[in-house]
Amino acid sequence: KELEPHVEMVSEEDLLRILEHIEKYLCTRFQLVVMMLITTAVIRSELTRIKMRHVDLENKRIFLDDTKTKKARYLFLTDKVIELIKGCSLDNVTYLLEDENHQQITPNDISMIIKVIGLALDIPKLSPHKFRHSYATILLKNGCDVESLRRLMGHSSLKMTIRYLNY
Repeated sequence: KELEPHVEMVSEEDLLRILEHIEKYLCTRFQLVVMMLITTAVIRSELTRIKMRHVDLENKRIFLDDTKTKKARYLFLTDKVIELIKGCSLDNVTYLLEDENHQQITPNDISMIIKVIGLALDIPKLSPHKFRHSYATILLKNGCDVESLRRLMGHSSLKMTIRYLNY
């Protein structure tokens, strides 16, 4: 029998430490990266491909058309994420996350940002995907039903989502 993959997440205590750290030490754009990972469960490669034309601040959502599962979905935005987006210089950009030379940031850039935070806060093996696991677990602990979580996470199978029930 296949073993279920172990779900590794960021503790709620460490999430609070990370939020405090990024507010003090990171620029707005890097804060946005971290907050998007924490509050939307977006996969890092999907995050790098968000086009500005799909960002709908009025309705507090982003349309993802280029996803891992090839199925489009929406990300729903918190007020803090909207504030961070508005704080970034986004004139004449194609992607939500571009560097100062208007180059699209890469998934590895995102991993590096998270790695540096993990080193600064002594959180071993901190990774973007651990935020995704934390998102799922916290939502389930707070009463979210599994089918709604499946759609929010973009899972094609309910089996993928159910593995979070025991954590």
